[in-house]
Amino acid sequence: MNTTERRIVTHLITTLLANGYRLNVNNGTGHILPSYSSSLPDLLAALGHCDEEVIWTKQGDEPMGGILLIYGNGVDVISDYPLSMSELIDPILDAA
Repeated sequence: MNTTERRIVTHLITTLLANGYRLNVNNGTGHILPSYSSSLPDLLAALGHCDEEVIWTKQGDEPMGGILLIYGNGVDVISDYPLSMSELIDPILDAA
């Protein structure tokens, strides 16, 4: 993950956490963290170890969908996300 991607992903995670989401990271081999987390340092440490990852989201016990990250895309690192999260994610993409 390059500097630009780290800035965008940090903004994404901070925004999601501030809006009550708990997150986990999946790099194709399963969830990286033992449970959904609201710890920014733990989440950032779990990210950026392969070319693609999905941040899985929950609000309370309700799964809210996954956000696909593809590294190497620079400002387009956030490659796909649920339509229900557009209100939170679109401003992050506009600011990138």
